[in-house]
Amino acid sequence: MAVSSVNTQSFVKLLQYLNCDSLDSEKLLISTDISWNIYEKLLNYLGDSPDFKVIYHQGTLQVMSPSSRHEIDKKMFGMLIENYCLKTGIHFDPLGSTTLKYQEKSKGIEPDQCYCIGSKKRFLI
Repeated sequence: MAVSSVNTQSFVKLLQYLNCDSLDSEKLLISTDISWNIYEKLLNYLGDSPDFKVIYHQGTLQVMSPSSRHEIDKKMFGMLIENYCLKTGIHFDPLGSTTLKYQEKSKGIEPDQCYCIGSKKRFLI
């Protein structure tokens, strides 16, 4: 989908498609030639929606609608990491699925879970 043909209504229709099936089906939309501005608009439109994960890499946009199995696995791994850190005394800051963006490199990602281990860091992705 070229940048010139992308508008909010187009993305809304695509997002409805991604989110229309059962909780157990994972769907992925990949679009190329997407500007940073369009990526930012999509993030603003979605807000903090847990229904979609968005990745942007130098003009390529991926939007995923995670399945319930994906969410269960994510939560289990997160619990294991957190319990290990608590039990061993390792300092960590749980950041959840914080959107990490770096416009200078045209990259952005929404991890399922992320942690700062030891001290807070500037994310360079």
